[in-house]
Amino acid sequence: MVKKYRYNITYKNKIYRLIWFIIYILFFRYTPYFLFSWRNLILKMMGAKISKNVEIYPSCKIWSPRNLIIDANSGIGPNVNIYNVGKVCIGRNVNISQNVDICTATHDFMSKDFQLYIGDVIIEKNVWVAANAFISYGVTVHQGAIIGACSYVYKDISHNIIVSGNPAIEISKNEDSA
Repeated sequence: MVKKYRYNITYKNKIYRLIWFIIYILFFRYTPYFLFSWRNLILKMMGAKISKNVEIYPSCKIWSPRNLIIDANSGIGPNVNIYNVGKVCIGRNVNISQNVDICTATHDFMSKDFQLYIGDVIIEKNVWVAANAFISYGVTVHQGAIIGACSYVYKDISHNIIVSGNPAIEISKNEDSA
């Protein structure tokens, strides 16, 4: 669901983001790639909900850990950008490949006040998001879907569908996940 907001950045939010930025630089970003448990601990301390066997690479950028939920056995590859002004929920056995962008907010550039739109992104279980893909705000990627490399996803993706392109369109069924 997409919501319209007049986004006021509170003092509390500014402090949280400053603390996260410092912790990200000092204890997350420059850690050896194999310290997945350490980065998960840091994210949990900042409010993320992360299950067991989750692998997040150190070059992954996360805007707000408290808006991140990741289920077991999922992985977030190098240079992934999670701009989660809204919630990002990642299901079990999800693979998010390198250089993927997940964006939960945008602005109405046609409005006088540049109104903010926020929509949660939900990626259900057994999904693969291939390299350099973009997932827009308010999108649900249903179970078993595959998003092809360099695809731009602006609307929900059905169960067990393979999509590709800009905008992403169905190219096949995922028979392995059926």
